[in-house]
Amino acid sequence: MDNSCSLSEPPNRADNPVEELITTERNYINNLNAFFFVYVKAIEAQNIAVIPSFLSLCNKLEVIKDLHVKFYDELYAHNGVVNLGQGTLELCNLFTRFAPFFRIYSGIISHIETTGREIMEICSEYSSFKALLKECRQDPRCFRHTIHSFLIMPVQRIPRYALLLKTLLHNTPTTSIERVQLEKTVSLVEAVLQQINQGVHDIHSSESIIKLHKKMPKTFDLFSYGRRFIMKSKMGFLRENCVYISVTSILFSDALVIVKKSFLCYKILKTFSISTKSRFVVKDVPNSLYGSRLADGSSSDNRIFIQDCNDFAVLQCQSEKAQQSWKKALQKASQKMLEGSFGATLIARSDRISERVDNQRHCCRKCSCDSFKESYFQSGCCLFCQHEH
Repeated sequence: MDNSCSLSEPPNRADNPVEELITTERNYINNLNAFFFVYVKAIEAQNIAVIPSFLSLCNKLEVIKDLHVKFYDELYAHNGVVNLGQGTLELCNLFTRFAPFFRIYSGIISHIETTGREIMEICSEYSSFKALLKECRQDPRCFRHTIHSFLIMPVQRIPRYALLLKTLLHNTPTTSIERVQLEKTVSLVEAVLQQINQGVHDIHSSESIIKLHKKMPKTFDLFSYGRRFIMKSKMGFLRENCVYISVTSILFSDALVIVKKSFLCYKILKTFSISTKSRFVVKDVPNSLYGSRLADGSSSDNRIFIQDCNDFAVLQCQSEKAQQSWKKALQKASQKMLEGSFGATLIARSDRISERVDNQRHCCRKCSCDSFKESYFQSGCCLFCQHEH
């Protein structure tokens, strides 16, 4: 391998998570160097200007490479010359200092995905570009890694840190004075990883919202501040005549929208607000209530009950797995909205608030009947006060 783009090997030591961390960090930097020395130089030499995101991605990867070179130098200095017992605390301090800088990854992963798609499109149109990439792959410095293999490496790096630190934590005795600091370091790296994943999710959410914009009625503000797309799928929707029709449920961070396709657009059937004021709730539907006949005549019990302060709906999921997935997503969206609104105050007063919210959910919306029960409605009426809902 060309020494101009390769870090030297440290002395061999017994296998352990710290040594694996040093080795994988060195290999990661060498791979980034090979990417720049081989692929980037070859593409720049061809004056290929048909990859809009490639230059921006390379600039960001250059910064990341320099960051990891600095990280590796300190990592090896701390752990290559001291014993493992001393090195663990040094390692924790090192990650504590560098972890905030690893958040830069959230800004490049979307570029990586976009660049990867553009490269695939160019390869299908230009055989010369495909041949160029094949030639780069055969360079000994690349170890036959494709350009897509190089692009996926940054995506895997931070999760690798979390895995290795957890292994080190597992191997550390519970009585060790280093364990407490190591637990904090693991939590810190996992928090950074979560922020990176959230950043990627936000980007994907924006892309999904833009796609939905062409189909959704203008009466629904897709671009409401803070709104993020979470998921959507086809479901059965209970009509007033206790017959299920096929609909699409779209979950956002602050709303659940039930739509039915009408020509090339969506027609909104119901919208549920997910907020602290809407008293949004999701539960299973008792088998004794409502029919379970789908639009195609089939039956199932994979149903969920949705309610806010203005309306309610019964949705029929396509499978038990889908039901659990939707329940979890809806409950998580509701919980995040509560946490975002109340913050630390909600945590401190959680018992009292939960009790108050539960009381509100079990009252009739029209007369606040104290006898209102979880059995909800029968023939569209409250079981006790007989108010129609």
